[in-house]
Amino acid sequence: MSSAGDSRPSWIGRYLVLRELGRGGMGTVVEAFDHTLDRHVAIKLLHRTLDEQHTQRLLREARALAKLSHPHVVQVYEVGELDGRAFIVMELVRGRTLREWIRREPRPRWRECVRVFLQVGEGLAAAHARDLVHRDFKPGNAILDEEGRARVLDFGLARLADGGEPGDEQLATTPEGLDAAADESMASLTRTGAVLGTPGYMPPEQMLGVEADARSDQFSFCVSLYEALYGERPYEGNTMAALMLSMRAGRVRPPPKGREVPGRLRQAVLQGLALEPEARWASMDELLACLRRQVGPRSWRWLGVAVGAAVGLTGLGLGLAYQAQVGRRCAGARAELSGIWDDARRDELRTAVLGTELPYAADTLTRVEARLDAYAEDWVASKTRVCEATRVTQEQAEEVMSLRMGCLSTRRIAMETAVTVLLRAEPSRMSRAIDLVDALPGLRRCDDVEALRAEVEPPEDPVVAEAVAEQRTRLAESKALFVLGDYAGSERIASEAVERAEALQHAPLVAEALARRGDALDSLGELDRAERDLERAFLLGLEHQHLPVLRQAALVLTFVVGYERAQLDAGHRWGEITLALSRHPDADPVERAKALRVVGHVLHTEGKLEPALEHYRQALEIFEGAEGPRARQIAATLDDIGIVAYEQGKYAEAEAQYRRALTLYEEALGPHHPDLGNTLNNIGDVLRKRGDREQARACFERAIALWSRTLGPDHPQVALAVGNLGLVYMEEGDYEQALASYRRALELQRRAFGPEHTLVASLLADTGKVLHRMGRLDEARAELDRALELQQRARGPRHPKVAFILVYLGQLLVDQGKLEEALDAYQRALDIRRESLDADHPLISETQAVVADTLRRLGRPVPAADEPGAAEPREAIEPGPGGDPGSATQAAGQ
Repeated sequence: MSSAGDSRPSWIGRYLVLRELGRGGMGTVVEAFDHTLDRHVAIKLLHRTLDEQHTQRLLREARALAKLSHPHVVQVYEVGELDGRAFIVMELVRGRTLREWIRREPRPRWRECVRVFLQVGEGLAAAHARDLVHRDFKPGNAILDEEGRARVLDFGLARLADGGEPGDEQLATTPEGLDAAADESMASLTRTGAVLGTPGYMPPEQMLGVEADARSDQFSFCVSLYEALYGERPYEGNTMAALMLSMRAGRVRPPPKGREVPGRLRQAVLQGLALEPEARWASMDELLACLRRQVGPRSWRWLGVAVGAAVGLTGLGLGLAYQAQVGRRCAGARAELSGIWDDARRDELRTAVLGTELPYAADTLTRVEARLDAYAEDWVASKTRVCEATRVTQEQAEEVMSLRMGCLSTRRIAMETAVTVLLRAEPSRMSRAIDLVDALPGLRRCDDVEALRAEVEPPEDPVVAEAVAEQRTRLAESKALFVLGDYAGSERIASEAVERAEALQHAPLVAEALARRGDALDSLGELDRAERDLERAFLLGLEHQHLPVLRQAALVLTFVVGYERAQLDAGHRWGEITLALSRHPDADPVERAKALRVVGHVLHTEGKLEPALEHYRQALEIFEGAEGPRARQIAATLDDIGIVAYEQGKYAEAEAQYRRALTLYEEALGPHHPDLGNTLNNIGDVLRKRGDREQARACFERAIALWSRTLGPDHPQVALAVGNLGLVYMEEGDYEQALASYRRALELQRRAFGPEHTLVASLLADTGKVLHRMGRLDEARAELDRALELQQRARGPRHPKVAFILVYLGQLLVDQGKLEEALDAYQRALDIRRESLDADHPLISETQAVVADTLRRLGRPVPAADEPGAAEPREAIEPGPGGDPGSATQAAGQ
């Protein structure tokens, strides 16, 4: 079906349209789902306003492009028509444009720029080999995906290189021809087939309507690369006329201060910017070969020639020998990864992961291998660069090299630990394998010399220093197990490290080990011990100015105290400390996003939904702009935003956020990964609230099937969806099925977490509710009393979750005729909510209503302050979907 005008249809052939991605002069781009091949695609739906000749040319070029399959070109899958409108189906790539990438802060270094542009250059060269010319290459028409792979996209202005369309003018490309045609071209910039493209990146011949060829793409590529290297385009001017004047005069901007770009690289780019196409590189392949030499292994012949010129053949021989020796010093970085990540290790990992026979093993292996490959390549490049800066160019002091090499050494150890842990390939750990690789410490930190100098220095005693280094390796293993969800294993290793660090009397190491153990204890539900460890870690970190420990301890303490314990004043104090630490110049922007998200959880607990939402949105913006694979963190934050919308009664908005999160999870983890179940659970709950119980049940059942298949039918995750399914049954009046669901969920949670966990308390409360509905009041009372006892013991008597159980209990006591006890339960719930929620929160008015109704039943006056007005007593509003955010790692996105 389609609608009038240029509005997008709901279906395009077999493709279900999900959302609009953008609009341009050629058409509208939408995301769609291909049910036949079970994949998401991007579809460009051309505007009806395009003339037939233009439309047919675009379709011919799209068909030609569909024959090109290249890793650095967005793949075209299909071309067709719908109700007279042409459409092009393409590969959907999630990431950010090169325009966004080159403008991020801090800006990428010149080597990074060249490596990324080499990728898109290869894509252009592959298109040229098929006689395809892009005609509008610019940073906005290339995308860098979450795996770090760049692709050229939007060949919407591309045309075949074997000739123009009828009526296109062919103008001379000599300087004289350009001068003669300038006035005519400037007066007719809009004629069809003459001047199409983006002026700031357009070669002069294209501005004048001359048929573009591969050398024209080369010019646009070099403008884009120049902008990446220097932060500005090479030619001054904001209009086409001004740009032409700058080009004719050869006025390329001088290099700005602070942008260190080698002279040979600048000359290579300037050649591609030549006014005459004949003066540029003969092909993209030649330009790319030159660029590869800039970032590849250095040639040492230049130094030999210089020495030979000075001292003759003997000096030349000595110089070459010295160069070879120095070159070997800086050429061994890759060998250091032997046995850590090499072909043999890759084969071992492949055997181990696929040997789990998990449904998502192949998807996980593909993503893990790609991430490890990228990390290893970046590490080798960084190690070589650091060595050369001291040993070759002598632009860096030995002390600085030592700092940076030490930093890179910790990254190598982290990588080795991650691979070693993954090789054990326990099925229970595989769901977090991608997270483990994504959590490897960033390499950019090793370029920040000032930050490295501010780090805690190792012990002076070499024996102690070696022992400290050994324990830090153990802590890296503890963190790896934590990320994989093995909290008990993580806690065990961290405890051993605490004991060893205390024996060594090295306080910074004690702080690190305590922070790591506190994080694990929190995830094990041992909140008292966790809080003690984290507070002690924070104080030690403060004493020794250990910023990483301070950030970690404050972040998790904010979650433990402010969210899990709902000690809101203390939680906000820790939150302010966490935010302040995240603003430190030394902190990565992602640290800021984590801090915003965890403070959002505290505000959310307090019922301050709009402030919580603002924190989540700020975190989302940072995650979306951060480098590296962030799909998981983006999706988790979208889930947070969806839960707030759910609690505000904005169910359509909540569903939209959840579905976007689900798409990201599928892209990042694959369609069979168990973590998709969490968002399916949330979608099911919002569908239930919207009254679509049939679809809600389908979502819960899909989550149960997914978790049962990937984690096993007795995994505690299964209990979440089983419990939600019980709620659907209860709303439908099928109390027997509801009770069976709750008891099944209870059995799973008790088996996994023990009989006193807070998740058990929540399910006991649900069981009490359904027994109440069934008229089994004494059994209901026993379950609710037990739920109340467990929740109060774990979270304290003033926690908001305690208020829910008190309201359920009050409802039961009213039906038992125990009005005084019911009033006491309701009043306690009201007191808790008044101190933890905003005054206008609906839960307060709901609780005031049941207090007032109970007072009337007792024949007592209703205080004016509690007068509910039009509010009628009804069942308490239930908590939002998804339950607890989980461990501090999940909540804060560590």
